[in-house]
Amino acid sequence: MSQVAAIGVSFRDVPSAVRARAALPLDDDLLRQLRQQGMTGVVAVHTCARSLWMISAENAEWTSALLQAMVARRLNIGPGPMLPHLWTGRLALHYILRVSVGLDSHVQGEADIGRQVSGAFAQAHAEGNADGPLHLLQQSVHRLLARGRSMGFIRPNRGLGQLAVEALDRAGLPHQATVGVIGTGAIGRRVMASLHRAGRPYVPFNRSESANSLPLSTLPEHRLEALVVCTAGPAGWLRPPPGPLVVDLGMPAQVNPEVPSLGLDQLLQGDTLRLPAERVELAEQVVDQELEVLLLRLTASAQQRSLSRLNEARDRFLEQSLPDLLAPSLGSLAEEDRRRVQAAVKGLLRQYSHSLLTTLKEDFSQMENP
Repeated sequence: MSQVAAIGVSFRDVPSAVRARAALPLDDDLLRQLRQQGMTGVVAVHTCARSLWMISAENAEWTSALLQAMVARRLNIGPGPMLPHLWTGRLALHYILRVSVGLDSHVQGEADIGRQVSGAFAQAHAEGNADGPLHLLQQSVHRLLARGRSMGFIRPNRGLGQLAVEALDRAGLPHQATVGVIGTGAIGRRVMASLHRAGRPYVPFNRSESANSLPLSTLPEHRLEALVVCTAGPAGWLRPPPGPLVVDLGMPAQVNPEVPSLGLDQLLQGDTLRLPAERVELAEQVVDQELEVLLLRLTASAQQRSLSRLNEARDRFLEQSLPDLLAPSLGSLAEEDRRRVQAAVKGLLRQYSHSLLTTLKEDFSQMENP
């Protein structure tokens, strides 16, 4: 039975520059090593606030410890190794479900993280890295997200975009001041939606030509009092004109380090922006309920796979091994008689194995529905 484990680092553990190193893709060589050690599936979630790997393996404790060591080498901070967190079994599933509905986010109940987790599952499936247990986990995440939205503990339009707008408010930026948004990808669109809800004027810019934005080269021509940078370059490439307040949402930082700016590390400092206590309690209850359902489905799936393997083993025995085992005893019989005896023995063994498998199915059913 494959088991699920989780390895992760978040904004609570290491700064954004270190998380950027952790978020590098697992190359083919690392994936091959992990598969040789029993890994059957992996899903990687990388956001502005965390990196999280979900793996399925025959021995999850062993294989996840190997992945934990690989990630630790990437972190490479301080005098000694900084190990990312590791959860296995029930604890891993519980943690992943809580993360997916925003209970572990700086902005509790944010909707962004659910979309990012769903996207990571879809990518793993497209790349052939999602197995049966991870598929069942994906279904649980999707059910939780739907319930969270309908029950109100996942709040739409909550996330990084809102944090950026709140940073402008805390800095005392006048409400009528025009904000430049650099980058019109997923994060840029959420920032613009948050600015729109707040009633703040903004102008979008993009490095490449776009019908819905201005060329970045025209940035100096506009009178802007703040910039929100939402690009995803490999290093601090942007040197904005002097004057505007700059909020850099990139990981790694997109703004040249010589230019003063507010980055992710500053935005994610301080107390968690919490849901009301009754919403948190409701969310925890729903997560716990879904966890129990998921555990039952994982157990039932493992049992079904076990029964399938028993069927396959029986068929191999009857077709490949039985004739050789019977040959010494049937050697003196005529060919037709040997075939009749072999068919009779196969029939008896099939009836016997069928009764055993039926009993196992009944026992499994009682375990699922005591």
